[in-house]
Amino acid sequence: MIISGVRLCRLKAGLETSEAAELLGIARGTLYKLEQGYLYPSIKLLNRMRKLYKCSADEILNGLNMKESSKVSECGK
Repeated sequence: MIISGVRLCRLKAGLETSEAAELLGIARGTLYKLEQGYLYPSIKLLNRMRKLYKCSADEILNGLNMKESSKVSECGK
């Protein structure tokens, strides 16, 4: 199993999915889709993730393989 940078940084920060989603201001399902590569974070969301997780943008985006068969969209406020 390959763990995306989004998930790895969250785990390194010691945050549960629901806790991270709340602190980021997004739905838990949205965070799940980001971690699975179904969604790509907006620049604003990426910046919030970077600050919350104390990781670089490169670390967060590392291993984020976009799912080809799904509708991929950008999310975040």
